[in-house]
Amino acid sequence: MATRRDFLKAVTVVGASVGLGGLAVACGDDGGGMGGDGGRCSPNTRIAGNHGHALNVPPADVQSAVDKVYDITGAATHSHTLTINSGYLAMLRAGSTVVLTSSSDADHDHQITISCA
Repeated sequence: MATRRDFLKAVTVVGASVGLGGLAVACGDDGGGMGGDGGRCSPNTRIAGNHGHALNVPPADVQSAVDKVYDITGAATHSHTLTINSGYLAMLRAGSTVVLTSSSDADHDHQITISCA
């Protein structure tokens, strides 16, 4: 469950084209819902100020109604985590784009943009 602090740090942007500078969406639509594979989509992610971090959100996670926590360490020398709560997962399923903030480590955090349309 997200805390009030998480909510206040998170910014939600509705629509994949708002302020994303041409962010590519990784899903097609066959008329059967979100994405060309029967409603599942592989989310596209962008990590601001990235220096080796990586985030992979599996399509099955987007379909989940349970909060998900990801470690985005990747090739970086320190870790951050990102929590995507069930409300944000529902927004992704609906085709919205969400912008969230990772945990802070090494005196910084990262804004992470996730889209699935």
